[in-house]
Amino acid sequence: MPDDIFNNDNQPVIIPISERPQDKAWTVSYGKLIVINAPPKRKVFLNYNMVSEYEIGDVENERLSIVYAYINGVAKQKELAKLWGLHYNTVNNYIAAYKKCGFSGLTNEYYDPAAVREKKQKADNSSVKEEMEYYTFPTEQDESVSETVDITDLSNEAGIVDTQDDTNNDEADQAECIPVKGGKDTKTGEISYTKYAGRMLYYPLINEMYHSIFKKAEKIKPAEGKKRFGLKQIIVTLLFYVLCGIASPEESKLIRRKEFGVLIGEPSAPCCKTLRNGLNMLTLESFPKYIMGELPRQYVKLGYVKLGVFYIDGHFIPYYGKQNVHKGYSTQRRIAMKGHYQNWVNDVKGRPIFFYVNNSFVKFTDAIKESLKDAKKLMEEAGISERLILVFDRGAFDGKFFKELDGMGIGFITWLKGKQTILGIDDFDLMLSYKSKKGQDVSYKAKKGHITINKYRSSVEAITIFDEATQKQSTFINNLEHVGIKNRSDSDKIELLDGRWAQENFFKEAKVKANIDHQMGYQFETDGEGEDLVYLVDNPEYIEASDNLTRLNKKLKTSEKNIAKMMKKHGKLKRKKPIDEYLAQKGNRMIIENNKALKAQIEELTKAINIIPARVPYNTLKEERKDILRTKRSSVILSIRASGYNIMKAFEDISAKCFNDHRELGKFVLSLVDTSGEVIYKKDEVLVKLKKLETPAYQRAAEKVIAQINQRNPVTLDGSGKRIVFEI
Repeated sequence: MPDDIFNNDNQPVIIPISERPQDKAWTVSYGKLIVINAPPKRKVFLNYNMVSEYEIGDVENERLSIVYAYINGVAKQKELAKLWGLHYNTVNNYIAAYKKCGFSGLTNEYYDPAAVREKKQKADNSSVKEEMEYYTFPTEQDESVSETVDITDLSNEAGIVDTQDDTNNDEADQAECIPVKGGKDTKTGEISYTKYAGRMLYYPLINEMYHSIFKKAEKIKPAEGKKRFGLKQIIVTLLFYVLCGIASPEESKLIRRKEFGVLIGEPSAPCCKTLRNGLNMLTLESFPKYIMGELPRQYVKLGYVKLGVFYIDGHFIPYYGKQNVHKGYSTQRRIAMKGHYQNWVNDVKGRPIFFYVNNSFVKFTDAIKESLKDAKKLMEEAGISERLILVFDRGAFDGKFFKELDGMGIGFITWLKGKQTILGIDDFDLMLSYKSKKGQDVSYKAKKGHITINKYRSSVEAITIFDEATQKQSTFINNLEHVGIKNRSDSDKIELLDGRWAQENFFKEAKVKANIDHQMGYQFETDGEGEDLVYLVDNPEYIEASDNLTRLNKKLKTSEKNIAKMMKKHGKLKRKKPIDEYLAQKGNRMIIENNKALKAQIEELTKAINIIPARVPYNTLKEERKDILRTKRSSVILSIRASGYNIMKAFEDISAKCFNDHRELGKFVLSLVDTSGEVIYKKDEVLVKLKKLETPAYQRAAEKVIAQINQRNPVTLDGSGKRIVFEI
């Protein structure tokens, strides 16, 4: 079909895109705007650069393309309306929605007001509203990382071998393992060889971080009764999956399971089906909330992270599964995709403290507000009284949000968004300098002033810096002095803002070392071979009733205290009234009636709880309940991966004190932990003899590292409490 036809005045008339055959190939060219229809895809070019490629019929990305065309000035609103066959007001609404809410304003959930109201009404009527808010599933855009980081290739860390040991049956394995190799029942004098012996060097760091978590996990019994692999064993397995570079349960078919069993203190590692079945235990008895709160406390206690300055940024994770997940905007692919955002909070070294998994429609500023509650609580528990400083990128640039931060007394530093005034070289009258984490001197010419930000304040401190290397100017704003933080110089401020690269490097490094991009645990309704997994989970009705009972008991305690105060007051009256007359007074009568009502409610609810089953089959739950459990499970696994990353970085810190060449530190650490060896079980201790390293410098440093590890008095993870001694 031709791209245009001619009217009676011999003027070209473009056929609207909506009226063209969608199943055929065609091209529309309108100045610097080009639309190419190549079923099943459609491509949009602006200024001869492709800005989006999406499936034909994807209305959300269609709207985004229209907005991009307007923002880039290649066509006016009326022209775009005619080009796409839309009403002028429709295009205007797209642009207004995008300016207000970004891409989320163009999604079907946002753009259809009736659907929004219906969804909100359902949420208000749902008994899972609060839980959904805490465990929301898939807003900030990914930034490109311009600073490189030394990332070691971990392709061989998973220990992939031929399938001589991939029996997918744990009961069969247990029968074969006589005598037992590994575990607390191992006989004295027995020797086990394992290629994973070097990973046992992580034992003391794991025990320090997970001591209280293991105790909690041991109290949680499997939903189906006694199992060989309890919650603790599942956690240990998942943690060593991270430390060994194993991405998913499917790779359990490729590892040396009996040798891996020595590492986790079991006769063999769990098979794929066992591990998949065991993942449901991660959601039992409020364990997700416990571990996600306890791990950050341990990071602080052990000195792995430093509080005071928090960096927060979003990381989009595409989802390719079958579940109906909300779409988000992928900056890398420039299209809307099913997925979610991981909003990470890191310290000045780039170490992860905590994270939030949010739906794509959750605003980035709302995610920050949620993180502030946990950050302030963590600082209070650590006894840190200094004011909190938040550093984030332009994605959270919002005058109203800045005003809220002022009200909370929280300092912030961020880059200025929008058009900026270009200064002359002679205008820069300051020199800001600091030392980078690598010890290099960093200097910028700067100009300090104040600007007005809409919906915020008319006098906001703004500092424009000039980078002589790139000849570029950038402006950042902050409110530190406004909220009373006066101990930070201008050089400190730019140093903190430049420190965002430590967080960006975390994203880049953790994708490889901790697989944070791999969404393990979200969808495990089948065992990988298509067979349904049948397992029990906590009954949401039972949990809800138990929470209500706890709430009523707290109210009853308060009521009993009020009655005690009331009777004490009667005893102090100078002119005492008869007790019946005193209790009949309106205020006193209401206290007594409230007490009786609470007791009646508690009695009734207790009877109901005794009837409600504590656990129910997973497949009997409603879809919204399943989504909550899937998100909880995935969040726990991500917490374990983040802790594994911090353990690896802590081990690197120990190694850095024993190995002087920072350029080869990563290679040395990998050589050490990738070492095989023998595990000799003695009466009161376990001796781990690691294979000698080939490089003399590595061997000398390894001896020093092992001496440091032995000083921490490492013990086994199998519960026997035997001391471990390392040799190399």
